[in-house]
Amino acid sequence: AKRGCFKENTKGLVLSWEMTKLQLIDRILAPDLGIPYQRIKSLNLSQDEFNKLEEGYKWFFANSPLKVFDRNDANQLYKIIELIKKEKPAFVVIDYLQLIELTNESIRGKVTNREQEISTISKGLKALALELDIPVIALSQLSRAVELRANKRPMLSDLRESGSLEQDADNVIFYY
Repeated sequence: AKRGCFKENTKGLVLSWEMTKLQLIDRILAPDLGIPYQRIKSLNLSQDEFNKLEEGYKWFFANSPLKVFDRNDANQLYKIIELIKKEKPAFVVIDYLQLIELTNESIRGKVTNREQEISTISKGLKALALELDIPVIALSQLSRAVELRANKRPMLSDLRESGSLEQDADNVIFYY
C-alpha cells in the first residue's frame, strides 16, 4: 500500500546533517500515520501507535521512493556527488548547504576562506543539477543581520556566506 505522502512514487533523495536518518523518517511518517511527531520523539506511544510506527518503518525501508541519508553516509562534496549520481533521483533536498565539507585537496588549496568554499560547493551542486537535469533544493542558513533590521523580512544578502548562492540558484525562497 502506498503511504499518503508518496502517492506520486517519485524517487527522491534527502541528505541531512541536521538530523539523523531515523529522526527524518519519523518526521516524514508522523503525519501519514496520524501520530504527532513530539509523541514519536518522546516515545510516548500507545501500543497501537507503536505498532503503526513499526509498520511505517517496514514500509518506508522496503517501499519508499524517498531515500534518506545523514552525516554518517556522506558529508563531503565529492561523496555527495557520487551518491547522487549512483541513486539517480528525480530530485534532491540538502539540509543544509553550510554543513557540507569541501575535502578535495586540489580544490581546497585554491580556496582561501569559507565564502569561497561555499561558493565552490554551490557551483558543484548547480553543475550536478544541470548535468542530471534534476532539481537540487539546498537549504541555507541566514546571517544574523536580519535580526538587526526593523523589517525582519529576509533578503538575498542575508544568506550566510552567500558569495555566489544567489547567482547559482534558479530560485531563492525565504520562509517568513
